[in-house]
Amino acid sequence: MAPRAFSHLLLKRGIYHFRIAVPPDLRQRLGKGELRRSLRTGYLQEARPRATRLAATTASIFTALRKDRTMQELTNARIRELVDEWIRDALEAEYECLLDGGPWTPEKLENHKYVHCSLGAEAYEHWERKDFRQIRGRVDAFLAYKGLEVDKDSMTYKKLCDALLKAEVNVMREVSDEDWEGPSVGDGTQPAATAPHPTPQQAAEPPQKEEERTLGGAMEKHLQVKMPTWDSKTRIDAPSKVREFVEIVGADTPLSRLDRDAMRRYLDVVQRLPSRRTTKKAYRDKTIPEIMAMDVPVEERLSNVTIRNRFIWVRSMLNWFEAEDYIPKAKNLNKVLDVKLDQQGRTTGKRVAFTEDDLSKLFDPEAYGEDTGKTPSKFWLPILALYTGARLEELAQLHLTDIHTVDDVLVIDINDEDGKRLKTAAAVRRVPVHPFLRKLGFTKYASDLTKQGEERLFPDLPLVENTGKYSAAVSQWFTRYRREQGVDVDADGNSKVFHSFRHTFITRCKHLGLNRQMLKEIVGHEQGETDDVTAGYEGAYPPAMLLEEIIKKIDFHERVEELNHLNFQGIKM
Repeated sequence: MAPRAFSHLLLKRGIYHFRIAVPPDLRQRLGKGELRRSLRTGYLQEARPRATRLAATTASIFTALRKDRTMQELTNARIRELVDEWIRDALEAEYECLLDGGPWTPEKLENHKYVHCSLGAEAYEHWERKDFRQIRGRVDAFLAYKGLEVDKDSMTYKKLCDALLKAEVNVMREVSDEDWEGPSVGDGTQPAATAPHPTPQQAAEPPQKEEERTLGGAMEKHLQVKMPTWDSKTRIDAPSKVREFVEIVGADTPLSRLDRDAMRRYLDVVQRLPSRRTTKKAYRDKTIPEIMAMDVPVEERLSNVTIRNRFIWVRSMLNWFEAEDYIPKAKNLNKVLDVKLDQQGRTTGKRVAFTEDDLSKLFDPEAYGEDTGKTPSKFWLPILALYTGARLEELAQLHLTDIHTVDDVLVIDINDEDGKRLKTAAAVRRVPVHPFLRKLGFTKYASDLTKQGEERLFPDLPLVENTGKYSAAVSQWFTRYRREQGVDVDADGNSKVFHSFRHTFITRCKHLGLNRQMLKEIVGHEQGETDDVTAGYEGAYPPAMLLEEIIKKIDFHERVEELNHLNFQGIKM
């Protein structure tokens, strides 16, 4: 049986690692006394399921090593045998996780299962596309432990990758099911519940009419079908929105009674809900009816933008219901949501550019050097944002291969390849690197990482899977740092945040009278409705032209002396 994974978690520099001791009888063969692997997250909730899966995998490896030291090849039958054993151990480990984590509140259990569902959906995407990059490490370790030399281009290797990845999908799907309570008899652990044999009287009774589909059941089916096709951000955003809709309308509502009155009820309630109702102390333990009785102050309610985003997911689900013949017409229901919302919710002021005085405070050499230390992301991301106008996540998710030359011009290639995500189609662009960044050592930093075999420009930033972003840690750090430096809201209450670097870049370009069309291309803005039709036929500006006409004219280092005294202290890994 797989060992319990939670005892194998090690927190190192804010990142969880999986570690497991190699059994004494296998240490000489493996050449080490301990196995370690980064879980690439600083959140325990995300680290646990990953550690569980790794514990099951290593247990299977140890078992296989002891049982079969002379295996020379992996036949189809042997692959199936090993995968079956892995599934049994993985399910048993997940069952121990379920027992060890109790007692579970409904919200905690739902979140626990959702994490597994998301992991399963991610694994399914890889399996469906036959993308084995995420599983190869474990397959290679398996083959090494078996003492096998297998050509990585061979069909045997691909079959093993495919089988293990598919098994991972199945395990994650099973344990995320709301009815899963532990391994069944088919997993070789405990008997499955079976229905009693009917009595003669029961057998003689006519079959019962099939129960009508309910809104809650239809919603769960919608998520089950659609989640494997969604990207990571959608898998995070959509489920909570449609579940809220179902909670308001009623999970037990028959779809035949899902009418415009039900939609009006949802519309009324959602406009009176508070923002962050699951985290704010005043609301988090209350039901929606209890919250409605509180008459939430207008300034604490959901903003109109947030409400409209909820409507997107609700409309999408209703359209799916129609496509599946669950309801006759989604359009009639969706029309209820086509209303003009009254201005409500939080009013935090617009985001504004940093002043030169703000930049002097933020880039004070002593304070900035002490706070960024040798952490690459903290040092480089604010400076990159200031000299490119790029969004924080666009920079945080960059790969080293995105820093390359085009026509002898070094550029930052902002794209949506290899799992990266962008806000709009216009966000795909190439931004020339400012000479000042090269003077600070940016190209040397990227080159050093490449020599070390790294893949990402900021490997110190883990992916936060419940948001699908890499930038969370830097965003939190910068909020604290700028406040410590006395940079917060302006006199009119307008916000100054990391995104203000983007405003600062664009504002400076405007003050310098630079070409607006080129600027839009550099910052990834849509060209707008006022552009003539030929804009759709135009190609991108050459990087050399953007460098000369826009980038080289950005002069913050000439106006803010503190920038010239910054010193990157090296890579802390």
